[in-house]
Amino acid sequence: MHRGARHQTTGPLAAIMGAAAGSPMAPRRAQLVMVASGAVRPAPHARAGCGTSRQRPVLRGGSLRTRRVVTMALPLPGASCYFTFNNFIERTSVDPSTMSIRNPKHTLYDQFAIVAKAFGNPLRLELVEHLAQGPRSVDALATRLGLPIANVSQHLQAMRRAGLVRSQRDGKFVNYHLADDSVLAAFAAIRTVAERHSAEVDHVIRDWFDRRDDMEPVSREELAARMEDGIVTVIDLRPPDEFALGHLPGAINVPLSELDSRVAELRTGREIVAYCRGPWCIMSYEAVAQLRKRGLAARRLADGLPEWQAAGMTVERS
Repeated sequence: MHRGARHQTTGPLAAIMGAAAGSPMAPRRAQLVMVASGAVRPAPHARAGCGTSRQRPVLRGGSLRTRRVVTMALPLPGASCYFTFNNFIERTSVDPSTMSIRNPKHTLYDQFAIVAKAFGNPLRLELVEHLAQGPRSVDALATRLGLPIANVSQHLQAMRRAGLVRSQRDGKFVNYHLADDSVLAAFAAIRTVAERHSAEVDHVIRDWFDRRDDMEPVSREELAARMEDGIVTVIDLRPPDEFALGHLPGAINVPLSELDSRVAELRTGREIVAYCRGPWCIMSYEAVAQLRKRGLAARRLADGLPEWQAAGMTVERS
C-alpha cells in the first residue's frame, strides 16, 4: 500500500478484514486482503514474485479438488514480505475467487472466539468486576488495582476491541464502562462453570472462603423482603467513590478499613447483611467474620451491587 493512501472498505471485504482482527498478524493480513481483492495495488518496490500462484490439491467435502494458493509480497516494514494467502482464507472461511465469506458460521465462531479470548485473563475479569460498579477512568482503575496505567490501558483497549467495554472522553480523562449487562452475565456464566467443574476452584472455596464464613448467604429476594419490613441493617463495604456510583436502598457505607471503629453504630439489635462488589468479594467475608467475633449477627449478601442492579432491583445514588 502506498504510504499515505487511504481506502474505505465496505461489504464482504470489510467483513473479511474484521474476521482477521483477533490475530497479531491482523494489520499484515488486512493489507494482504486488500491487495488480493484489488482494493489497492502493491507498492512498486514490492519484491519480485508478488502475485505468483501455484496449484495445490485439497480435500473438500470428501472429494479431492485443486485449489489456487496465492503467495504475495507486501512492502511491510520489518516483515519478511511473503505470506501464504491460503492460511488466511482457511482461517476466515473466505472464497478466494470472490473474496466473500464462504462459511458464515465459521466466521461467526471466529468472532465468538475473539470475544471469549478477551475474558481469558484474570486482570480483565477484575476489570469487568470493577467496571460493573460504574464508569471509571484508566487512572482510577490503575490506582485501585495497584498496577501501571499503561498495563491497565492495554487490557482495556483489548477489551474494547472485543466489544466488552466502551469508552468516553471526559475532559482529559477517558472513562470506560461495560458495553451492557450481557458482559456481566458472560462473566457470571464463566464463574458458574468454574464453580461447578473446576477442582481447583472448589479447593479454594473450601479452604479459604468457607473457613471464614460457612453460613448460607442471604439471597437478593430475601434481603429485599427484609429491607421492606425494616428488620435488617445493610452495610456496603466498598470505598466511598464506588458507593456514590450506586448502592442498595438504605445501605450504610462502612468501608472495611473503618469497620472496627464503627461497630458501636451497628449495634441496633437487627441482623447485619454485608455486601461489596460481587459473590467472591473478600471484603464481605472478612467483615462478617469480624462482626461475629464482636457478638453481632451478620451474614453476607449472596452477590453484589452489579447483580442486584442487573436483576432490575432498586439502586440509590449519592
